[in-house]
Amino acid sequence: MVSSNDPVLSDYSTFVSHFKQMFSRPGLEASAEEALCDIQQGSQDVLQYITRFRQLAAETTWVERTLVTLFRRGLKEEIKDDLVHSTRAEELRGLMDQALSIEYRLQERRSEKKRSRGFSQPSSSRACLQRSEEPRTPARDIEGEPMQVDTTRGPLSASEREDRRKRGLCLYCGSAGHMLRTCPVRPPRPSGNAISRPL
Repeated sequence: MVSSNDPVLSDYSTFVSHFKQMFSRPGLEASAEEALCDIQQGSQDVLQYITRFRQLAAETTWVERTLVTLFRRGLKEEIKDDLVHSTRAEELRGLMDQALSIEYRLQERRSEKKRSRGFSQPSSSRACLQRSEEPRTPARDIEGEPMQVDTTRGPLSASEREDRRKRGLCLYCGSAGHMLRTCPVRPPRPSGNAISRPL
């Protein structure tokens, strides 16, 4: 126990030194230093590696440059390969951020490759080209008049026309409850017997 007159209480640095002697585990720093020299990411993800590295680094008094070197050395090869294309980080936090970012991009790319394996690229691009090369004929209503078509959408394809007929939808606007002849959106057609004469 420490008495109230003990010199340990009058000087902060003496207090800290005494505190460390009382509560520190002998050899902890030495074992942390050894572990940092040998640490490898292995099968861990970068975040797990960072967590373990920080735990060990907190037990040492090593300077930032040494920690940066050891952290970089322990990363997986694929991450180190990608780090070559980045500006060299001088601080540990910056290097850790770069490693996390690289790992995230690599995981995204792996997922993209897995998704694309299920699709045959050449055949899908051929089908796309074939669709775009098909000649389009203007859609006509029941009486043979070209349908009025929204210019942003284009005329209905044969399959869209058939689908609307099956579902009882208007061929002009696609709504239910009326047919092409009675479509409230369709502009009025000029009557056949109305002749326009110049004035």
